[in-house]
This record gives sequence, C-alpha cells and structure tokens, in this order.
Amino acid sequence: MTTRSTLVAAAALLLVASTGPGALAQEPEPGCGPFDHVQTYEPDRGFYRAPAWYYGGEVTIRYEGTSCRSVSAVGQAVTEVEGTATVFTGRDASGEAIDVRPFSSSEVAAAPPSEASGWWSCGGPSLRYRWTMSEVYEFSASGGGGHWTFRQTAFTPDARSSGSSFDACRIR
Repeated sequence: MTTRSTLVAAAALLLVASTGPGALAQEPEPGCGPFDHVQTYEPDRGFYRAPAWYYGGEVTIRYEGTSCRSVSAVGQAVTEVEGTATVFTGRDASGEAIDVRPFSSSEVAAAPPSEASGWWSCGGPSLRYRWTMSEVYEFSASGGGGHWTFRQTAFTPDARSSGSSFDACRIR
C-alpha cells in the first residue's frame, strides 16, 4: 500500500527532474539548459531503490546533462533530459566513480509544470514519466485523475522490480 508520504516523495523527484529547483514559481520557457541532480539510493529503504539493487548496496549517483522543455501541438508540457550518470559507493558523490553510463528522462504532462504541482490529486491532470539509466534501471509513473501507477525495475539477472498504485480519490 502506498502512503501519502511515499507519494509526495515520488512527486518531489518528478518535479525536480522535470523542472529543476526553484522553477515551479513560474512556467518555464521552452528551451534547453543544464541539468545537475545528485541522489543517494539504499537497497532496503526509501521509495527509489532500483540503482542500489543493481549495484548491490548503497550508492549515490550524480546526473549531469541537458534538460529541454517544449509544448506539444496539443498544449502538453514536454520535458526531456539526457546526460551522464556517474555512480559512487556510499552516501556522497565523491571519491572514485564505480560506473559511468548514459541516462535519459522524459515527461509529458497535460499541464505546464507550474500548474502540474497537484498532478497526484483526485482529478489532477495526466502525466507520463520515465527515467532510465542505460542497462541499470528504469523508473516510470503514469496516470491521471488521481489514479497513478509507479514501477521501478533493476536490470539485474533476476530483473528485480517493485511497483505500486495510488488512488488519490480514496484518501481524504
């Protein structure tokens, strides 16, 4: 069962990944800019675990790349990020990297990010999101109207995976 705090944590990463820190105050202009995000993953704690599953323990990953925003012909906010993921053992992005791989992210939202902050709420706009680190893991979220599905998969020999669904209309 997904708790409200777990969902808020998932929402926070999606918003940071798609808009960057501080960008929610205004609708972003279409265009491209730098993307830099660091996150620590633990195998048995937290919502996002797949990278730790893949590497067999706690890791910190620095994602560096380019984030591009656009608006589709039907008014959807589209954000795409591509770059390099550098993996470090432990809780910080220092020392010698144990792996470097490409990563990509794509998000299509029915509303611009500045208006999508309530996408997880009952009746909220639709969103499709996918974050992939080449041959390591994938995280995806999709839904709308308060009904959401999340899935993370580590591309290990046993394809370790977990997922959950959330119905915002049932929690009051």
